[in-house]
Order: sequence, then C-alpha cells, then structure tokens
Amino acid sequence: MFHANRKPQTALLVAVTMMSVIGLVASDIFLPALPTIIQRYHVTPSQGQSMLGCFLFGIAAMQLVYGPVSDSLGRRRLLIAGITLFALTSLAIPHAQHFAQVIVLRVFQAIGACAGITLGRAIIGDLYAKEEAGRIFLTIFPVVGMSPAIAPLIGGQLSNHWGWESSFLFSAAFGAVLVALIIARVPETRARTTPAAGCRADRQRLPYAAERATLLALRFDLLRRLRGLFRVYRRVSFPARSTRRGARTCRLLLHQPFRNLCQRQPAGTQADAAGAYD
Repeated sequence: MFHANRKPQTALLVAVTMMSVIGLVASDIFLPALPTIIQRYHVTPSQGQSMLGCFLFGIAAMQLVYGPVSDSLGRRRLLIAGITLFALTSLAIPHAQHFAQVIVLRVFQAIGACAGITLGRAIIGDLYAKEEAGRIFLTIFPVVGMSPAIAPLIGGQLSNHWGWESSFLFSAAFGAVLVALIIARVPETRARTTPAAGCRADRQRLPYAAERATLLALRFDLLRRLRGLFRVYRRVSFPARSTRRGARTCRLLLHQPFRNLCQRQPAGTQADAAGAYD
C-alpha cells in the first residue's frame, strides 16, 4: 500500500525506531560484561570477542534474504517472526551451558534482529512518499546513531547491579515490547503476491535495475580511471608544462566515462547531457 498524503503516526514511528535500533542495542549492550562472560565459560578473550563478530555476520547476511522474502510473503508476518526469534534467543543465552551454544544463539539473535533493521525501513517506503519518508528518516536516524553509545552504558549499569545475564534479559524484554507494538500498531504494507503478480512487479522493476547496473558499471569505470590518474601524477613533476600535461590527462580520464554514458542515451537527450559535462 502506498499513501502519498498519509501523515505518520506516533506509535508507528516509535515502532520503526525500535526496529532500527534493536540490532545495534543487541550487538553492544553486553560489551561491559564481556570479561565476566569470558570467565564464566572459561574461554580466551579472542573467543569471547567472537560473540560480536558472529552477530554482525548474521546481520549482514540476512539483509540479503529479508528483502526478497518480504516482497513475496508480506512485511508484517515476517517482522513478527523475526523479532519473536530475537526475543526468545535473547532469553535463552543466559541459560546456555557451553560457549558454543552462546555463539549459535547469537547468530539466531542476529537473524531475528535483522528483520527489524531491514523491514522497518521498507515499511516506511511502502507507506509514505519520498519527501515524507525522508523527513521520517531524519527524525529516526539521530536516535539510531546514538544507540551504539547508549547501549553499553545501559549494559554496564545492568551488569553491575544484576550480573551479565541482565543485559540479554533486557534485550528479550525490548523484543517482547516491540512485538506487542507491531501487533497493535503496524499494518501490513505489502500483501502476499501471487507468482503472476510477482512477475509483473519484477518486470516493472527491470528499468530501475538496469539503471542501477549502468550507474554501478560507470562507478567502477571511474574508479579504474582514477587509479590510472594517480599513477600518472606519480610521474608528473610540478613545472608549468608538466602541470598542464597532468591537467589534460585528468580531464581525459574523468570525462571519458560520462561521454560514454551520454552516447548510450536516447538521441533527443544526448546533446544536452554531453553539454552538461563539457
């Protein structure tokens, strides 16, 4: 669903903000208690630090999965399942008997947290126009930016008063509150699609995908030419003649990719685009 004139609701903004920070909170809140966890499971410091590495790996890998799956199955049910998985694994980590179990649970915790990070932004994109979505993200991102600094402070206070387990119990409570808020206030913004509808949507996205692929190829071509430019400047001294030669080389290397792009444009806009870069 897309509503160009729809005004953001406070409960929805709170839910999306919690979705956006849940992964950052879970990744850093236990750090003040990490020495205690290392002593509890009798592992080396490098093994203890793998609790953070495996969590970040799960976050990065699942971002490639949630987007396509939510396009087919819908956002809301996948979001509820992911945050529920996050809350259950957070609750189970303090009861793990071996460190290997902690690592496995951290991976599943990351898989659940990634649902909030990925689908929260997708929901805003489904509900609001670009201008309104931009204003919403400007409101949310300062809180997201502060969360990695605030989470260790909360985790330190919890660990000092109630032990290292309290950091994960706090994450579980955070996830439970978020699940309740999603069930109560977050609507389904993308209905489940049939195979035929999915094919039509894919065909509609083909021009955009082709444009992105063209821009990506242009970017790599530009980086390749910049690398050649740096090699040229290593050999160019700074007298006036060498400087002029280096300037001509710089112009050739930087303008050629854009000239190539203009040549691929339709005939009606080719002249205007070429003039913009000349």
